[in-house]
Amino acid sequence: MLPTNTWQAYNFRDTNGDGIGDTWYADPHIRRVDLTRPFLDRGVPPHFRGYDEGFIWWLGLHHEQVDVLADEDLARVRTGAELK
Repeated sequence: MLPTNTWQAYNFRDTNGDGIGDTWYADPHIRRVDLTRPFLDRGVPPHFRGYDEGFIWWLGLHHEQVDVLADEDLARVRTGAELK
């Protein structure tokens, strides 16, 4: 499971140009974010290196076979049985 929606919550890109990052961490009045907007810093999600990259690297190093799900994938799953 990759926390793709959480990555966008920490994305401080100022898409609307008001000088404040479009995230509730920069402006408590923001209640929605565009999940398709690009990330700052060369397109790398915030905290990716500290939280996700090492595990993904380890999987590749050990040739582990996994199923990768993003938040959007899980949103389409209605029951746990569908994941089998």
